[in-house]
Amino acid sequence: LEAAAGKNPASHVGKLYNLAASRISGTIAASIPHVSSAECVLVSQIGRLASDPRIVDVCLAGEERMSAATVRNAVSQIVRSELEALADLRDALVEERIQVY
Repeated sequence: LEAAAGKNPASHVGKLYNLAASRISGTIAASIPHVSSAECVLVSQIGRLASDPRIVDVCLAGEERMSAATVRNAVSQIVRSELEALADLRDALVEERIQVY
């Protein structure tokens, strides 16, 4: 939703959310059995911490029937882990250890 290139990662949550959402989607698709694709949208709100988005929306597609509870728990764990690592992601961007494109 937000162009990541050229933004200051220390003060522009959209840059962090763009990259974090991409990482969340990739991790979900790669690590949860029967999930063929995943999309993630993170929406901030002024006054909230970056690690506490206003909205986290994850959409999944799969070829087989999946247990909703099992998938929900796995997705929640992945999202929580990525949000807890936002400061590390920001630091990696500032130190140019991560390439945006």
